[in-house]
Amino acid sequence: MQIFLTFIFLGLADAIAEQPTETMLPSLLVQGIAISGWFFLGEAGILIFFSHRELRQRYRTYQRLRAAPIVFQTTKPAELQIDFDNL
Repeated sequence: MQIFLTFIFLGLADAIAEQPTETMLPSLLVQGIAISGWFFLGEAGILIFFSHRELRQRYRTYQRLRAAPIVFQTTKPAELQIDFDNL
């Protein structure tokens, strides 16, 4: 979604900037739209590079668990000791 908004804002800013104006308001509008476009591009980069870190870490954990050796060990149950003197 952010990539889509980036292209919309940067394209709109470029289209508006090509029209010559002598007032300050259109120039400010173009700058605001361009800044919004770059902001959404940065947000998209953050989502791509940093939000997948947790997923990658979970994947590596499952890979280690899958590769770990499985050992089944049985032990004798402890004998039941009843102290009949204190009953």
